[in-house]
Amino acid sequence: MKVSLRDWFNHKLVYPIISFLNNGTSARGIALALALSVVLGLFPIPGSTTLLCFLVAIIGNYNIAVMQLINYLIYPIQLLLIIPLMALGSTLLGLDMSLFTVSGIIDLFQEDFWQALNSLWRFQLAGVIAWSIFVLPVSVPLYYLCRVLIDRFSS
Repeated sequence: MKVSLRDWFNHKLVYPIISFLNNGTSARGIALALALSVVLGLFPIPGSTTLLCFLVAIIGNYNIAVMQLINYLIYPIQLLLIIPLMALGSTLLGLDMSLFTVSGIIDLFQEDFWQALNSLWRFQLAGVIAWSIFVLPVSVPLYYLCRVLIDRFSS
């Protein structure tokens, strides 16, 4: 059975969100949860986004299920953006990216394990700094886009 991309998208994303609207969750709350989970889901440290989304959902009283659903759907994009965010952050901090190749990382770990972890930690921090620059300019328009889409689909 062949499933179209539109059917898959509706089944995995649109219908679950609409069901939350039908259960009494406000459109504003869903839009805010969607925007926050996209932005947090792009945080450039793999494995941390589930905890981040969970904590924000608990603290802000947002829908945990919606936030985790979007977080898991955005994961492939997070993986694609890790290296560019690290590169941008490294440029901003003046770090040398020439060692940040697969062979360079392998050589670094073979030479000195702890130095390799220290170097990679700096690149991760550079990625977080670059991510933090884009958080506000991306999240505000994303929130309004989500509001428009939710209003359109819930009508």
